[in-house]
Amino acid sequence: MLLYAPNWLFLLPGTALVLTGLFLVFWLLPGPRQISPHVGLDIHTMIFGVIFTLLGAQILSIGAFAKYSAMPSALTGARYLCDVF
Repeated sequence: MLLYAPNWLFLLPGTALVLTGLFLVFWLLPGPRQISPHVGLDIHTMIFGVIFTLLGAQILSIGAFAKYSAMPSALTGARYLCDVF
């Protein structure tokens, strides 16, 4: 599974995590936000955004390595990227 579908297993979830984390961080950058009278998002939510961004970047790098290692074994259709790396 790791080599047969690295796009669905690593690249798309990693991209979603990075984009969600960056959205949270930049949305909370000016200051705390009130969602409702009892719910406010502050520095702790921004920390979760940073964690999401870092976790997504790690998943993206694992996906890139899985995609690269799948190429020489002809598990994916694109073999021309082997020459680039």
